[in-house]
Amino acid sequence: MPQQIVFWLFGSLLKASWSSVQAITLILAVAVPVLARDVSSLTALWLGEANAASLGLDIERRRRRSFVLVALLTAGAVSFTGGPARGATAGDALARRGGAAYQ
Repeated sequence: MPQQIVFWLFGSLLKASWSSVQAITLILAVAVPVLARDVSSLTALWLGEANAASLGLDIERRRRRSFVLVALLTAGAVSFTGGPARGATAGDALARRGGAAYQ
């Protein structure tokens, strides 16, 4: 058991199985089309809430849906790869907050 915890914390695909691949494929099959459909509205949110609202977007609805989808994708990545996925998702968020160029 301790060895399994260490592999999960450091991230390892050593014990990956086809059932893991199927689970990740299912998560991606659900999340990616929805996110692809919402790209323009998410881009409008980068303009600010007032501008996005003036374009007719339901801001709270978009935020909730985006939050759920990103949480689903992050949970899938972390549950199958462990620590490196947590670092990668945190690093991306920190880079965007730090002023990294968008698009």
